[in-house]
Amino acid sequence: LLYGDEAEELLQRIVGSPMGPEQGYQRHEIADERWGTRPEIAVVYIDGLITSGRSGSSPFGSAQITGAETINEILRQLRRDNNVKAVVLRINSPGGSALGSDLIYRELRHLSTRKPVIASMGNIAASGGYYAAAGADEIYATPVSLTGSIGIYTGKFNVESLADRFGITTHFERRGDRAGAFSPWQSWSEDEKEGIGRTLSYLYELFLHQVAQTRPLDADEVDEVARGRVWTGQAAMQNQLVDTTGGLIDALQRAEELAGLEPAEAAYTDRTGAAGTVLSPGVATKVSSLLSRLGIADDGDIAVPEGQFGSAIEQIESSLLWPMYFRSDEAVFMSPYQIAPF
Repeated sequence: LLYGDEAEELLQRIVGSPMGPEQGYQRHEIADERWGTRPEIAVVYIDGLITSGRSGSSPFGSAQITGAETINEILRQLRRDNNVKAVVLRINSPGGSALGSDLIYRELRHLSTRKPVIASMGNIAASGGYYAAAGADEIYATPVSLTGSIGIYTGKFNVESLADRFGITTHFERRGDRAGAFSPWQSWSEDEKEGIGRTLSYLYELFLHQVAQTRPLDADEVDEVARGRVWTGQAAMQNQLVDTTGGLIDALQRAEELAGLEPAEAAYTDRTGAAGTVLSPGVATKVSSLLSRLGIADDGDIAVPEGQFGSAIEQIESSLLWPMYFRSDEAVFMSPYQIAPF
């Protein structure tokens, strides 16, 4: 009806003084904002392999990687955020780096001094995944979650025989008897095996004692159900490795209760530690339908192509890529999944 300058002139004539329109409009505050923001329950996700670095995904995109560095940044933010009243740690991980899992455990114990922390196990929270769960005040698992697998090992790539076959020779200048223990150009000597064995024993004992800090068991009792054994959620509860059988909703309700909140009083906020985005139930259903049309199976956490192509990708992931996600001298927890030997 009018050009912009004409509208401004019309307004001035109507009110009798200089004035003009401004960009935007005044935001209408809702009642919750006038009286302060709602308290929040934060949900932090640990998906896939655990490493000590940053979160990401595999080159093929079929495996998620959760880095302790990324997760701990999130946990420190939540500890300082006074509006977050409790934290639920959602775990779907077969473990990974001993160092990474221990760092996550320690940050969770710091967080628990300020606000309740509840662990909720998905399909699997074993080995390093269980180590992380043990950092929570309480642990929820479904009856068929795979958990436990409290154990540790290490290894290395050894191309000594391959190098000999092609006539490749190497020479090292070293300081220290075990300086080349993790060199791929030679096998372990008996002295190196003995030293590495002592290191693994120490890390395994650390695992037992850290679990004993938060479970109603001492280190010797944890050892009785550890030693690499894998338990279902129901069996883990009977062995006191888990507090309650239940899903994510049960864990959220318990977090509300421990935070002293009324049901549905809190808002929920997702904090994704692994690469990717948390989808709402409606969007997730549409994505699953699309994947189905494309001939891709969605197992709820990772979409993997069916058939021989999908199997080939999974084989490459477990046999070649998984060991490369860790440093050559890094101890790794005993995953319940089969991983090709180093």
